[in-house]
Amino acid sequence: MSTTDSATGGIDNEFGTFPRYLNLAPDVFGFSYEEALRLVSRFSNNADLIHALETLMQAVAGSDLPEEQREELVQLITEETEVMSYAVVSRSCVVPI
Repeated sequence: MSTTDSATGGIDNEFGTFPRYLNLAPDVFGFSYEEALRLVSRFSNNADLIHALETLMQAVAGSDLPEEQREELVQLITEETEVMSYAVVSRSCVVPI
């Protein structure tokens, strides 16, 4: 059972509170390993994936979405790119004991 919080515009259900635009995805909580593997195979390394995220960010920034949603999506993409960059740096800085 999910309810919509009109104050925040979110969806509140047993998984937690999520932005309303997640209603646009037919099964946002579903996961398919086959689809994930197909997606991962398109990127040979982190640089390819970061480039794809930058392209996505440019497309979102130039889209006709409402300003608030655009800013939120750009922020999420930026955060994901930062996490990936941090993971690369972390892996290269590990010193064997």
